[in-house]
Amino acid sequence: MLLKRVREAGTSAGGDALVSGVRSAVSAAGRGIRVLEGFATQWDRVERVEAALLRKDGQTIFEAVLAVRPGREVRLATVMPFQPVVAFRGTGRLAVLPSDPRTGEVVVSFERGEDGGGVQMRFEGIVYGLARLLVLPIHDAWLREVRVLADLDKTGTGMIHAAVMLEATGDRRDPRRTIVYKEVRRRRVERRAMSVRYPVTSKVRTFSYVTPGKRYTYYSAERTPEP
Repeated sequence: MLLKRVREAGTSAGGDALVSGVRSAVSAAGRGIRVLEGFATQWDRVERVEAALLRKDGQTIFEAVLAVRPGREVRLATVMPFQPVVAFRGTGRLAVLPSDPRTGEVVVSFERGEDGGGVQMRFEGIVYGLARLLVLPIHDAWLREVRVLADLDKTGTGMIHAAVMLEATGDRRDPRRTIVYKEVRRRRVERRAMSVRYPVTSKVRTFSYVTPGKRYTYYSAERTPEP
């Protein structure tokens, strides 16, 4: 409801940056609520949940164990187009490590339980079926690690770099797989009498799927002409 009111509201003087920030925050909060709601509706499939906050070198590490009842699974809600299925099966542990002071990366580590459970990423549906047939040998896999780096410099250039380490279920010889996504946005500064705007002038996206023997890379670029 708040996001709808923000979209309908007129832009106030000097408020462009504020409106953009509110939009981003409310959209992210909406996705988070959708994920929590989806988890709550599947609570009967959960056997137990354990959580802990640990301190190491003055930093906080969040750890959680989720055990799903035998023969059941808990799926995360879909929050973006073409999102693969992310499902919890059996017992799995995850740890959220704080931002590394050297690289700035935030790391989420996944560990499979003794019962062989964990967190699966499955590429279901006709789109992924066609991609598997015509484009790249993508496999369903167990999640092992996610690394995310976001940065914004003084020139207005923003970058998001995400790497997902996977263990393919359909490859017994060498199951190592990595998905890498990178997006770079460049902005320009537009100063007006009562406001400052930062419109995006170019956007470059790179998606890579890496196997032990090959790397499949897809590249796209968008550019906005100068006024």
